[in-house]
Amino acid sequence: MNQYYVDLHIHIGRTNTGKPVKITGAKSLTIENILLEATEIKGMDMIGVIDCHVPEVLNELERLMDKGDVFQFEEGGLRFKDVTLLLGSELEIYDENCKGPIHVLAYLPTIEKMWEFSRWLATRMKNISLSSQRIYERGTVLQEKVKELQGLFIPAHVFTPYKSLYGKGVKSTLTEVFNPLLIDAIELGLSSDTIMADHISELHAYPYVTIRCTFTRENC
Repeated sequence: MNQYYVDLHIHIGRTNTGKPVKITGAKSLTIENILLEATEIKGMDMIGVIDCHVPEVLNELERLMDKGDVFQFEEGGLRFKDVTLLLGSELEIYDENCKGPIHVLAYLPTIEKMWEFSRWLATRMKNISLSSQRIYERGTVLQEKVKELQGLFIPAHVFTPYKSLYGKGVKSTLTEVFNPLLIDAIELGLSSDTIMADHISELHAYPYVTIRCTFTRENC
């Protein structure tokens, strides 16, 4: 069985020109530095960078593609040396069905799809250039857009006390805010493990993304 070393929740601190993306992130965390660290220092097989909706980040990735440092797989994902990059976006929803703010992750297959997603988001949020911004749209509409673009939709760190699905976002069930058929996985984060999550029967239908995950060719 093939195993892969994967981190699907990586934030960008700054753009290449020094503009903030994740305000609390290190200034050295540019997209290029993340790719270099992942492949040359960490030995990662796959990373998910969840601020790829930022236009300047997309421009930088296109620059790396023009240089020949990055290429795009036909099936989705980008390749830099020995690491595969998944283009992700972390967003916050707080629609009329939410009891509190909820963070979610969307992963898109190609730069073209992420550009389309970025332009769509820009009409529904205050600052497209920052991380984890609130989108002024219903959660189900966001799910449908991600699926329209052939992406993956994953509720993020679902047990974190604030800004998460079960932390504060719903009264009792994810169906209050999401279409359960349009959820691809559940990210557990650092506030829970699979044993805890398995006590909630509605989660049995989904794979978990967790720091203890082992990724194989069959489920990557």
